[in-house]
Amino acid sequence: MNRVTQQLVNQLLQLPAEERISAARQLYFSLDNEIDKDAELDWEKEIQKRLFELDSNKVSCVPWEAVKEKIELKYHASN
Repeated sequence: MNRVTQQLVNQLLQLPAEERISAARQLYFSLDNEIDKDAELDWEKEIQKRLFELDSNKVSCVPWEAVKEKIELKYHASN
């Protein structure tokens, strides 16, 4: 990352969370304006499959805090 880019990043990091999210969203969507119809269809199928699995009790949800703790334990233990 060049100096100017790093300065911009540093300035962005000083913004409130909502403004950082807005800036990140704008940057992300500036990368690719073309919609991949196949990917959209694949995501829709995946969403429907996951909803069915949840509704039929085939799978269950795990709270974010539990997942986060498991990840932290795994990666902090290896350091």
